[in-house]
Amino acid sequence: MGVEKSCYSIVEQTLVEIEDSAGLGAGLPYGMTRIYPKNWISQLQLAYRNCSRQRRFTYKQNAPRLDRARMQWETSKNPNCENSAPQTTIELPARLESMPVLALQEVLWKDVILRVPSRIQFVLRAHGNRSQDCDLQQLPVMQSLFKNSIKPRYELSESRGRRGAYLEDSQGWDDVLRLQTSNHMHIDILWPALKLSLACRAVEVPSETYKQLQNQSVYHPVTGDAMPIFESQSGSNQAIALTPQLNAAHAKLFPSDLLASVVIPSRVCNNAELRALQKLCVSPTGSHVTTQKQTPRPFKTADGFETEIRSTSRFFRALESGSFRPNTRIMKRRMCTTDVLRAVVLSNSITEQQLKEEYCKVSIVYCIYENLRRIKNRINDIEPSGAPTALTPWDSQILRDINELNENWDTTSIQSLVNSKDLLDAFLVRLNIYNVMINAELRSSAKQAPAMSEKRQRAILQVLSTVLAECKGFQDLFPNLYFELKLFTDSIDRASMVSTHLPEQTESSRRVFDTVMAIVGMEDSTIANGSSTQNFKAVLLVDQSLPADIARLYQFSSRLELQITDSLDAVTKVKNAECVAKQMIDHATILYLMKRPGLGDPVALGASRRRQ
Repeated sequence: MGVEKSCYSIVEQTLVEIEDSAGLGAGLPYGMTRIYPKNWISQLQLAYRNCSRQRRFTYKQNAPRLDRARMQWETSKNPNCENSAPQTTIELPARLESMPVLALQEVLWKDVILRVPSRIQFVLRAHGNRSQDCDLQQLPVMQSLFKNSIKPRYELSESRGRRGAYLEDSQGWDDVLRLQTSNHMHIDILWPALKLSLACRAVEVPSETYKQLQNQSVYHPVTGDAMPIFESQSGSNQAIALTPQLNAAHAKLFPSDLLASVVIPSRVCNNAELRALQKLCVSPTGSHVTTQKQTPRPFKTADGFETEIRSTSRFFRALESGSFRPNTRIMKRRMCTTDVLRAVVLSNSITEQQLKEEYCKVSIVYCIYENLRRIKNRINDIEPSGAPTALTPWDSQILRDINELNENWDTTSIQSLVNSKDLLDAFLVRLNIYNVMINAELRSSAKQAPAMSEKRQRAILQVLSTVLAECKGFQDLFPNLYFELKLFTDSIDRASMVSTHLPEQTESSRRVFDTVMAIVGMEDSTIANGSSTQNFKAVLLVDQSLPADIARLYQFSSRLELQITDSLDAVTKVKNAECVAKQMIDHATILYLMKRPGLGDPVALGASRRRQ
């Protein structure tokens, strides 16, 4: 029970801290969270129950170290090696730290598809004079978001044109307003901080939009004045509000007869004006539905893409607050990393819920990695006594799973990458179950003599190393964590990923996986209701007796008491218990969950009186 309490103290505190950081879960008991899908809470709990009880071995405590280690490696590269690396160019609509978040998915996809380590040169699509500051802001943060090296300075597009509104504005353009034009169209316009709205004096639109709006104007949302519409000369595909008093490049767009009036400093908006402006704000996915003409979405995203934020300035602020939501207090410990942010974008959902999901997933991977380290440290000083033992059915199954994932890992388009991310999530659940199995083996061997052999531990070491190092999904989604995974596993021999098992053996190994998954699932259902596992018993009905190693694996994979039987009568004769759940694993395997009355239950009280 001490181990159980310690494991839960880690996960409970972790989840509560995440909820508190976003202002969620106030007054809710543990387990009734509004931001975590039940599945990933369960998976994270499962990972914590099967890893070290010390908090210093959690992802949360080690994430800053992972980022620093990779950054130090990037900065220590030989300049000659950097110059010899292939260079690729990625065009941006504006600076990374303040561009529309819609553009981020395509940018990260272009990073993913570079299979040969390359150097990325970011090119700003729109610019003014070349004397502007072209250094990337927060270079270590930006580098850790990308799998490939990035150059520390932007290049400016060779196309002639004017600079977009981002490049000289340190405020960050977080809002998109949907405004009406004089010909009753509605267009979405990138807007500065709402309090600076009175500084907006005109709108610059893409050429295609300008053809529809020529000689028209846009009504200012505060003053109601007609703002002129200018055609973009920079190739920008986003409608942008022009603020000549904030950006000298914007002033050059205005005719001389208007220039004197548009550069006059304006006041900031009052509270009433801000409330009116907030009603005009829309998300990039269009939270206000309208049947009138709108500016087409300018950036490539996968189908079903959703986001709760509009600009990368707020996106990156989550690294400090642990949340996409504004005005959240900074947490004592960081719960968001660039690996988490990268996975959020490629999951096709830049939302608060997805941020928490992806944190759970990367934490699970790190727990499994820590188990790998513990096994390696345990056998480091033992002289190898020969080749590792033959692989178990569950070893072979997880190797088949990773092989299947890699074969189906498709990055040819943004849509296929997002679909592949779904496959990775399903695989991660399987990998977490495999982690349960090897820990069940270790617990089982500790209860019998002799203990698990060094040969078996080496076999586990090779299998886990192969899975973590060869997984294409980890490489593409978690570049900082993967850097350490690869570094640690480079000296470990790989297990063969070519299956030599017969079809019936493959079916048997899948049954083992599915059975363990069902057992831990039933355990989770008891915990979710706040019950003690001592009030429950699982009964596994099989068609024939199981091998001893498989039976012990099942029994040590969960804290539930487990009875394995090949007789249906044994299921019906469990004393003082009722069946509360049943799951058919396959035609020959059924799992029952039996509930005994608790001490406070009427049945239990009656039985106690009869014994007296």
